[in-house]
Amino acid sequence: MASEKYITSGCTISNNTVYKNGEIIFESRGTDVQSFLLSVYKHFEINYSRFYKMDNLCKLGWLASEILLKDDFKTVNYKPEEIGLILSNANSSLDTDQKYLASVRDIPSPSLFVYTLPNLVTGEICIRNNFKGEDAFFVFESFNAEFIERYVSNLLDNNNLQACICGWVELLESEYKAALFLVEKVKKENAVTFTAANMNNLFEDKSKSPEVYIAGVGVITATGNNVAECLASFEKEEAGIGEITMMNTVHRNELPVAEVKLTNKKLVEMTGLPKDISRTTLLSLVAAREALDDAAIPGLSSLRTGFVSANTVGGMDRSEAFFIDFIADNSKGKLRNVFDHECGSVTEAVADQLGITDYMTTISTACSSSANAIFYGARLIKNNVLDVVVAGGAEALTKFTLNGFNTLMILDKEFCKPFDENRRGLNLGEGAGYVVLVSEKVAKTLNDPLYCKLSGYNNSNDAYHQTASSPDGTGSYLAMTRALEKSGLHPSDIDYINLHGTGTPNNDSAEGTAVKRVFDPHYPPMSSTKSFTGHTLGASGGIEAVFSVLAIRHGIVYPNLRFETKMNELPFAPETRFLKDQKIKNVMSNSFGFGGNCTSLIFSEI
Repeated sequence: MASEKYITSGCTISNNTVYKNGEIIFESRGTDVQSFLLSVYKHFEINYSRFYKMDNLCKLGWLASEILLKDDFKTVNYKPEEIGLILSNANSSLDTDQKYLASVRDIPSPSLFVYTLPNLVTGEICIRNNFKGEDAFFVFESFNAEFIERYVSNLLDNNNLQACICGWVELLESEYKAALFLVEKVKKENAVTFTAANMNNLFEDKSKSPEVYIAGVGVITATGNNVAECLASFEKEEAGIGEITMMNTVHRNELPVAEVKLTNKKLVEMTGLPKDISRTTLLSLVAAREALDDAAIPGLSSLRTGFVSANTVGGMDRSEAFFIDFIADNSKGKLRNVFDHECGSVTEAVADQLGITDYMTTISTACSSSANAIFYGARLIKNNVLDVVVAGGAEALTKFTLNGFNTLMILDKEFCKPFDENRRGLNLGEGAGYVVLVSEKVAKTLNDPLYCKLSGYNNSNDAYHQTASSPDGTGSYLAMTRALEKSGLHPSDIDYINLHGTGTPNNDSAEGTAVKRVFDPHYPPMSSTKSFTGHTLGASGGIEAVFSVLAIRHGIVYPNLRFETKMNELPFAPETRFLKDQKIKNVMSNSFGFGGNCTSLIFSEI
């Protein structure tokens, strides 16, 4: 009599990646087959002397079975003769046979004989686990789920077996794949019915990876010193752009910027950091601390936590102050006072204040820096390296950046007008923005509701020019379309786009062209929040990620300030009003940097 049967566990090993129940649990790039299999063996801390005597086909199947059964299978529930093994492939043991033939090609009369049948794989698994039920190995042209289902079902329905491992183990030269399924009569959590269709789905769709959620946000910009103040400025449509007040520069009263309205002295009082530390570090700590406090993660110290932070200017503000006096009189300073002003020192100082010691790294890829930091943090969680990541970036205004962008002749002497036909350039800004990314496991422990999930991301580089975007927006187009592909969404699913929108003729034309290619003829509401915050360079992706997350949480669309005239070459125009009570499920946030380094993030409602 037929009984219900379930796939209670699955393991796939392919393309230098190990998947357990649809989730990536190990990944190792750039290695040959044998090195990869050894790295899997060591990563999972398996201790079995026979492993080193196996050929690669046996190692592949045996490793897949070890990972398949780990934590999910209790042998004490079954007698040894009740557990069977039914495997298959297309090339039998051809890989080992070819290697043997090559090794004896020049020997006149080889006396060595090797016994290389594929059922050695099932034998090794049975020896390891003391399985004594039926085991068999079949050769098909391709994975034959229908046959496997019939064969295994017959064994279980007739009570020849109570549990069975079945699937595919194929290896030939550099191509390999193992896909094993544990089939039992008892339904367990997350189990699926044992059918050919479900096996095929699991066999083909191995790329499902764990979700990464946003649990906390923190931000400081010219429009506000925290999330609440920034939101209030948006609703009042008050920009943070104005005259230069913090820097002693010849461009005062000439070039508007978006300064955070706090002096270094006030920031030192807020953060408790030393008074001689860089402004970038001060801004970073304010926003990162707000994000971590907002997340309120129980037992954070017991979790694997990382800090992935971006900036492009480091401690340049302190370096500038030092060298003014030092050049005039080299007895007035010591070079040791500026040795740690590089970008990475900001990350290290903030991580130390946050108590994060498990992992820290710095991303510096121009204006896409902190967007890249966010999706790099997500990958660390998806690949089971970390449980929690504080990710984003910070940037302080300095004479170095102001003079550099002025030399490029892309600064507007008036307040910027992104995506306007008469735009003339950008206004530089400063600030910091961070999101707290958490794994599915951590998400289940939180008391406060999650904001959303990071559903898609991509970084593409068109390498068109050192600073200019390609006229047809190739990098922008690739970043947006591939982020959509990763998220599983269609262009019509996007409810709001936070444009990169710097206000320069080149950027807005290139980005607009790419948006048209992706979304034509149906365009979601879109705007550039740089009309409020200025262009915060390496911090912009983090700041605008926070704004994108808040758009989902509060159902809002931000206005594109000072927009007057639609660009001639584009069929769409940005939103000019602050919209509330909108249904915002999916938001795309664009961050496009020098050198064609283009990144798109997609945040989605849970």
